[in-house]
Amino acid sequence: MLGGGLVLAVLASVAQARPTDGDTLFSFDPSDQIETLEDDGGLFRVHYSVEGPNITRLADSDSNGIPDFAEIALEVALTAHEAYAEAGFRAPLHESDVGAPAGGGSDAIDIYLVDFAGNADGAYSSEYCSGGVCAGYFTVENDFQGYGYSSSREGLETVVTHELFHAVQAAYLEDLDLWASEGSATWAVKLIDPSTTDFTWFARAYLEEPTRQLDRPPNGPVPSWAYGTGLFFDFSTIRHDATFMTDWLDDVSSGATPTDALQTQLELRDDSFEEAWPVFASWNLATGSRAGVAESYSYAARLDSVPAESEGSPIEDASRFYPLAASYFRLDHAGGELFLALDAAAPDLTIAVHPVADGLADGPVEDALVVLDGANPEPQSLGEVPAGGVWIVGSVPMQADSSVRRTLCVGSESDMAGCLPVDEEEEAAACGCASGGGGTGWLWVLAVVGLRRRR
Repeated sequence: MLGGGLVLAVLASVAQARPTDGDTLFSFDPSDQIETLEDDGGLFRVHYSVEGPNITRLADSDSNGIPDFAEIALEVALTAHEAYAEAGFRAPLHESDVGAPAGGGSDAIDIYLVDFAGNADGAYSSEYCSGGVCAGYFTVENDFQGYGYSSSREGLETVVTHELFHAVQAAYLEDLDLWASEGSATWAVKLIDPSTTDFTWFARAYLEEPTRQLDRPPNGPVPSWAYGTGLFFDFSTIRHDATFMTDWLDDVSSGATPTDALQTQLELRDDSFEEAWPVFASWNLATGSRAGVAESYSYAARLDSVPAESEGSPIEDASRFYPLAASYFRLDHAGGELFLALDAAAPDLTIAVHPVADGLADGPVEDALVVLDGANPEPQSLGEVPAGGVWIVGSVPMQADSSVRRTLCVGSESDMAGCLPVDEEEEAAACGCASGGGGTGWLWVLAVVGLRRRR
């Protein structure tokens, strides 16, 4: 979560140290005076300090002797628990569900409010596992002072909801790939609160690096980008429905990889990565300052705009296109017939062409003029295109073991003068856009297909 995104997955069949033992990464201090609050149904027990280094917020508006902060933590957990159940997800497990002794003083799922000192704001720990599923507890920031939330309530509503979904995931399987674990938990917060700023904050991190493959997060400490993959989970539920996510977790619990399970769930809905991913990439173009005309998310204007790999006129760019990722290029077009070519056939590459609305150089983009594939070699005319900015979106919309490296050339007929097909009987000559070199012959035809609309 915010401030480091730690998720601690301690898998064990015997009891692990808990925050009350003082031995975990984020723990109570021996000098903390710890009290507990449990709901009548025994679902959750909140552990909090009323004196000591981990003291929580002590405001008590109803003068019942229990800090409001602890009561809100319990209220949020109960609300999220009910919402996940109504959505069809499995309930998070208690120790008794996996044949383990009660921890934390009861069989309730324990929530510990401790000081993360700005290093993170929540962590879930699987403590006991049996039969491929786990029970555990989670730790949440004790006061949210100095964090970026608008209020301590918003902090609790975000972090408790997020960490509880990790407990839901543990009811399906012992471990889940980092990007899938964090991306789906970030999506789950939005499921309960569509107005959450947490989701859009992390989605911006994903959009900052759109060329990265969906299931290949950056190395190192848990990155914000991994949380931002929740954007694809949200896109999938918008395109289909929320049962997509429950079915996806069922599939993963049966042994499928998270990516394979996504493909399976798309196919069960008469869809596929090949059809859905180019639409996702185009929606991600129509965000931030480029939102408002082309089809995209209802919250598209609240997101940031994706960066361009290159800009100018013409576009001549040697790029590596990764599977389940997207690359964006912006052309300054003087108006008239527009051409697009690659330096070799690329059957797995899909290219969408989006004009900027109202003839602007940049700003809101329109729906795609055409969506092209690179199966056959030869330059392709895109027809007459008005003057202004034009965005080109390239993606490999499928799972694949390797990327596709191609030189992309987009411009006017004169720009393409050096990119005409070479006679097979002639010696191969250097070939590139009129502005400069590159390539060994533009030998492919782009097939125009209709842009698939959201379902």
